[in-house]
Parts: sequence; C-alpha cells; structure tokens
Amino acid sequence: MQVLLNGAESIEPDQVTIINGDVIAVALNRVARDADDVKQFDADGVRVWRIISSTGEVTTLEILVGKDTVRRNVTEQLPVTWFLDTHRWVRALMVNESGDILGGSERKLYEAVGKGARVRLGVRFTNSTNSTYFEPDNFRREELKMAAMHVRSVGLHATPGNKTKVEFSHPVYWQLSLTNMSGKVQTSEWTVGKEESRGLKTSHAHVDWFVNY
Repeated sequence: MQVLLNGAESIEPDQVTIINGDVIAVALNRVARDADDVKQFDADGVRVWRIISSTGEVTTLEILVGKDTVRRNVTEQLPVTWFLDTHRWVRALMVNESGDILGGSERKLYEAVGKGARVRLGVRFTNSTNSTYFEPDNFRREELKMAAMHVRSVGLHATPGNKTKVEFSHPVYWQLSLTNMSGKVQTSEWTVGKEESRGLKTSHAHVDWFVNY
C-alpha cells in the first residue's frame, strides 16, 4: 500500500490496522525537512510520525530525535489518496490463538521464506475485532520453526468516545514484537528518547501469514 498525502508526500505505511471498517495507516519512516528547503534536513533533528485514516483525518506527531520532547502534535483533515499493492499474495499459514493450524502449513511458509518470498502478517489479538497488517523486519528460521520480528511500531491507544480512532500513547514508546508460527506474540516496550524498558508482555493472537514470490 502507498499513501499520497495532500498531493505532495508519498508514504509507505509501516503498519495498517482495520478498525470497525475504517483503515488506519501508521507511518514512522520520516524525519523533518527544513521549512525553507525540502532538500535539507531540519537542523533540530525531528522524527515525523503519522496516523492516517481512510476518513481523511491525519494526526502528525513531531518528536526530537534521541529525546522525549514533543515539538508538535496536531490532528487535521487532509486530502489522502490510497494506492493498493496489486502483487499476488498467498496465505501460506493461518493459526488461531491456541496455535491450531486453520489453513496452509508451517512447511509451506518455511520454504517460501527460504526462497526469498516477501512476507506479511495479519494479527488479531484475543477478544479483539481489529486486525493489524505489517511486513516483518527480519526472520529467524530453525527446523521448520520461524519467528518474525517487527521493530517499526510504537504504542497506540483508542481515542476515548470514538471506536474507529487511535492516538499515539503518552509517553510515546516503541513497541517491538516477535511473532512465532503458533500465534504467540511477545512485545518489548521502550520509552522513546529515554530508552527505558517498560517490560515484556506475551499474548496470543490469530495470525495470517501471507507470502509473495
């Protein structure tokens, strides 16, 4: 998926979540440019993170690199154009929260990764109707077992009184995840800027593993 924001900025989201029919894209892959020269970085060193909704609502969070200082946090309506990936994606494995295989096989997924296939995960946690999709940053393969690591993620929370909106958590924290083939998901949280651990958490989820050759 590609998102064109305000007709000027092309973004590939780091993860996409479907919440009650609305599509929420989260993009963490940008730092600020100089206000007067788009070919130069902002001298302060600023991360620019966005939550982009299919309703056109866009939240922009600017936070100083290496610090927990928020320079700007604004929500506004902007023109957004969505482009879909037309490559053929195949579900190689589907497991439920108990680790039961509902479709595909571990071998099919394991062999696809060994052949260099791209992989996407769809994760839906127990007692939730929301599904989040992302491409892992790396894998570990051993004897038909595999775990996918995703580090381009931060903590989000539901907006009070609105079932289809999410906000950046405060304080802002990294939410690193490790998902295995039995539906077990371990998350490690670290406060942005301070690099202080918020602890480890283990959950179970329905996980769809998609591959693209």
